[in-house]
Amino acid sequence: MSFIFSSLRDTLYSVTSCCFPNPTLQINRRTFKDASTGRFFALKQIRCPFGDDSVKDAMREVDMYRLFQHENIIKVINGNLQDAINNHSLQGSHFPEKDMLKIFRGICYAVRALHNYKLPNVRTEYNNIVGTQPPIEDNIVPFAHRDIKPGNILLDDDQTPILMDFGSLVRARIKVDNRSKALTEQDLAAENSTISYRAPELFDVKTNIELNEKVDIWSLGCTLYAMAYGKSPFENNINEHGGSIALAVLNNQFKFPTIENDRIVIRVINPFSPGYLISKRR
Repeated sequence: MSFIFSSLRDTLYSVTSCCFPNPTLQINRRTFKDASTGRFFALKQIRCPFGDDSVKDAMREVDMYRLFQHENIIKVINGNLQDAINNHSLQGSHFPEKDMLKIFRGICYAVRALHNYKLPNVRTEYNNIVGTQPPIEDNIVPFAHRDIKPGNILLDDDQTPILMDFGSLVRARIKVDNRSKALTEQDLAAENSTISYRAPELFDVKTNIELNEKVDIWSLGCTLYAMAYGKSPFENNINEHGGSIALAVLNNQFKFPTIENDRIVIRVINPFSPGYLISKRR
């Protein structure tokens, strides 16, 4: 029934938008109003039913648009964090420290929501996604995104980060008690988790372990590094020394720029002197 109402509403919008001046449109709880700017925009709505590949297909289409920069080819207005990183690299600039930390904090809030999801909020039709594993304390059902990277983080008009592409989302805590399960998880990670942001335990999954939400914390660190230095730490290492990204990750082979070449100043609070800031480079 809700689908029928939604379709009727969309049809009504499309019919009346050409008849009334300055129509308004609501998308994801945001209101957009037509303004007389002389510019033309196209809005494409793609229905993405939960649990199928339509989300990945939609994001692939968006990625295809980004490949081409030509006056006669449609452009995507909203960019993602990877676009912003690329622009800084091309211009020889970097994120102001305040902006970088604001964006990273928002990403962390999104990841915290996944890692602290509570079972009562899971609707009945999604129980096949939640699975049969019992929740941990306080009915928390932690999920892991498993593909956190700049390309999966949209930036809103005010630089608010929005985590997207949940095609890789899984129950965070998975017990690997045999070799078959280990190979399954390893193949799943190879298919859905970007190699330069993938946690080391997903490259060579061992038996008799538990995979958990810590894989996202690794990806968060790689994302912050990319914001600071243009690429993930392991991509930078490969560009300089050659070799395999997988081996670089497994052997923890990465480095920070030298003090002389480091543009990023990290401020930390001295625990022995409340409120006193130490500026130092890493």
